[in-house]
Amino acid sequence: MAEKSQSALAAEMDDLKRSLTACARAVSHDESLAVTFERGQGVTNIGGTKLAEPEPGLDDEALAATRGQADAVALWHAHHDEVIHQRRAPSDPVARKMFDAVEQTRVEAVGTRYLDGVASNLEVNLTARLAQLNNDTDHADILAEGLALLLRQKLTKRPVPERGREVLSHCSDTLQKVSPEWLDKLYEDRHDQQAFASRINDLLVEMDFIDSAEAGDYSADANDEIDNDDLTDDDSESDLPSEESDSSEDLPDSEGEEGEAVDDPEDESETQGADTSETPGASIQESSGDLTKKYHVYTTEFDEVVAPLDMCSVTELSRLRERLDEHVGDLQSSIGRFANRLQRHLLANQNRSWDFDQEEGVLDTARLTRVVTDPMQALSFKQEKESKFRDTVVTLLIDNSGSMHGRSIVVAASCADVLANTLERCGVSVEILGFTTRAWKGGQSRNKWVIAGQTPNPGRLNDLRHIVYKSADTPWRRGRNNLGLMLRKGLLKENIDGESLTWAYQRLMSRPERRKILMVISDGAPIDDSTLSANPGKFLERHLQEIIKQVEADPEVELTAIGIGHDVSQYYKRAATIANVSELASVMTTQLVELFSQAMPKRGKSRNRRN
Repeated sequence: MAEKSQSALAAEMDDLKRSLTACARAVSHDESLAVTFERGQGVTNIGGTKLAEPEPGLDDEALAATRGQADAVALWHAHHDEVIHQRRAPSDPVARKMFDAVEQTRVEAVGTRYLDGVASNLEVNLTARLAQLNNDTDHADILAEGLALLLRQKLTKRPVPERGREVLSHCSDTLQKVSPEWLDKLYEDRHDQQAFASRINDLLVEMDFIDSAEAGDYSADANDEIDNDDLTDDDSESDLPSEESDSSEDLPDSEGEEGEAVDDPEDESETQGADTSETPGASIQESSGDLTKKYHVYTTEFDEVVAPLDMCSVTELSRLRERLDEHVGDLQSSIGRFANRLQRHLLANQNRSWDFDQEEGVLDTARLTRVVTDPMQALSFKQEKESKFRDTVVTLLIDNSGSMHGRSIVVAASCADVLANTLERCGVSVEILGFTTRAWKGGQSRNKWVIAGQTPNPGRLNDLRHIVYKSADTPWRRGRNNLGLMLRKGLLKENIDGESLTWAYQRLMSRPERRKILMVISDGAPIDDSTLSANPGKFLERHLQEIIKQVEADPEVELTAIGIGHDVSQYYKRAATIANVSELASVMTTQLVELFSQAMPKRGKSRNRRN
C-alpha cells in the first residue's frame, strides 16, 4: 500500500508540473516555452525558466507560491525584450541587481492588469521570497528587493507585505532618494520598456550607483540625436545609443574566447584606425573615395570562427540538444508536414535511371538467364545514374542576434534541424552557419579603439563570432547536437550581416558541388551599437546591400532570404517576409521547392572569391 501511495504522489506531482508548464505557456503566449524543475531551487531567477521541484503534500499556500513562480517566468517572457534589457543594463553589479528586480516588477505589474488570479499567486510567491531573506542575505539583494517593493506598490496599488515593510525599513537610508516624483515617472513609462529602462538608469545615477556618463549611453536624449531616417522599424525599437562611455561594458565576452581567429593582421596601424586588408568584404566600397562612405574594419584581431564544441562541453551541448528536442517534438507535426512535402518533391524529380551492361555494379535481374547460360559474360550488371540533386549544396545562414531570442531562435533551429535531415536523405549536402558578435556594444575591438584615442570613422568596432553548426561534409546524425547551441543563454548578441554573408558565400564557393544555394534567415537590419554610434548612418546597411549585389550577380549561387517580421525584399531580389515565426517552416519549404523546380544554373567563369 505504501508503494502505491508513493506512486500516486509521484503521478500527482507529474500532473502538477505539466499543469504549471501549460499555464506558463498560456500566460506567456509561447507554446514552445520550456519550464524545468530543479530540486532545491529556492525561487526562480529573474528571466530564468527553472522552478523549484514541487514537494508532495503541498498545502494551499505553498501551491500558490509555486504557481507564482511559474507565473513570474511566464510574464517575463510575455512582456520583456531581452535585447533592450541587455543594452540598457548597467555594468555595476549592485546596480544591475536593482535594474533586474524593477524590470521583473514592471512585467508583473503590466501582465497582471486583468489577471487577478495570477496577481494573487505572485503575492504569495513574493511573501515566500521575502521570508527567505535573513542576516546572511547579500545587501545588494536586499536593496534590489526594497526598490522593487517601492515600485510594486506604485504600479499595482497593492500594499507592501509585513516582511516587506521590514526590508524597506532596513534600507530606508539608501531609498530615501526615490521620491514620489520618481515613482510617478516610472508609472508613466511602465508600458514602454525602453523609456522605463532609461528612467531607471537616471534614478540609479540619482542614488549614486552609476555615474552620469554611463547612464548617458542609454538616455532618450542621446538616442534622439540619431537621424530617424537612418533606422528601420526594427532598428528604432532597439534605440541605438550615440557616443558610448569608456567605462561601459567593454570587457571581452567571457564565453568561447578560445575560438579560431578569422585572420591575423600584421603590423596593424592603430593611428590609421582601420585594417581592411584581411577582412571579408572590407574592400567593398562606394564610388566615392571618402573613408566615411567605405566599409572598413578597425581590426580583425579578435574575430573568430568557432564550432559549438569550442564554446561549451559535450555534456552541456547534449543538454542543450535535449532542450531543442523538446521544442522539435512540439513543432514536429507542423515542420514535419512541410519537410515531407519537400522530400516528396525531390524524390518525384529523382526518377531512378540506370546504365545497363556494366562490368560491375548491381546484378541486373533481367539478365539472369544470361548469367546462367553464359557465366563468363561480364556485362550483366547495372549502375544507377547520378541524380542531379546529389550535385547540390544548400547553406542555411541563420541570424544569431539578440532579437532572435525566445521562440524565433527555437523555431529557426528546429526548422534547420528537420530540413537538413530531409535534404540529406535526398542526397543534398547541407551546411548550417550562424552569425553574431562576441560582445554587446563592442568588445576588445572597441577597447583597442578607445585606448588608441577614438579616431573618427573607425569602421566596424565589434568582434565577429561566426559559428559552423554543421559543415556540408558532416552527416546530420553527427552534427545534430551542435544545433542545441542556439539555445545557449548569452550566445545571441549583435548582427553584422554584410561580413557574415561574405563569409558564408566564400565557404559555399569552395564547395565542389555544381549547384549552390544560399538561404539567409534574419529578423532585422544589421545592428551593432558600437559601430553605428561611431560611424555615419546606415554604415552596416549599405555594406550589406553591396555584398548582396555581388552575390546575386554571381551565376553560380542562388541567393534567397527569409525575413522574420522584417521586410528583406528591400535588400534581396528573391525574398519572403513572414509576420509570425510559426510560418518559417512553410516558407523555407516553399522557397526550396521553387528553387529545385527551376533548372540548374549554368556554371559561370572563374572569379575572385575574396571580393
